[in-house]
Amino acid sequence: MGIWDVTKRMIQGKPAFEAPQNSGDDWDDDAPTTDFAEERQQKRDDATSTSLVDENGYKQIPPAALTDVDYKLLGDRFELWATVSNQSDRPVHIDKITLFGTTTQHGYPLPPRGQRVFKLYGGSLLKHDNYKTLELYYKDVQTGDYFRADHMIEYSFSADNSSYEINSFQLIEPIRDV
Repeated sequence: MGIWDVTKRMIQGKPAFEAPQNSGDDWDDDAPTTDFAEERQQKRDDATSTSLVDENGYKQIPPAALTDVDYKLLGDRFELWATVSNQSDRPVHIDKITLFGTTTQHGYPLPPRGQRVFKLYGGSLLKHDNYKTLELYYKDVQTGDYFRADHMIEYSFSADNSSYEINSFQLIEPIRDV
């Protein structure tokens, strides 16, 4: 802008100097670059894929349950083994299992659709069927949310009518968010 342009603007009653118009091809325009925009979109997608909340706002709890039961009679004692099954498409971490007033810590990861056999109890024969539920505590690996899956214990009276044996566990739904 020359002196004559400034003089002409002043005669017309306009400000002598004016900020230049942005042509749109300025390299410092503060607009996000394509790479940055793709990175932001990827972060948004990752946040929604790790979240347990669906598009309607409902929390979808990944189910885990005890499936197969193995009752081993060892004289006047018994051992109880069961398969813990991750029934979801997300990895979970088995924390602990509470049964017959005792808690066993496991701290074992289960991949999606994975399963593993755990020893749940070892002790004297059951003389009553007062224990009605088992509690399975686990967490979703991606979000860190903890859940409790309660199971109903199904008993049968032993053949010699001296003790109770565990037949199976039935998942009580809904699974609780703890």
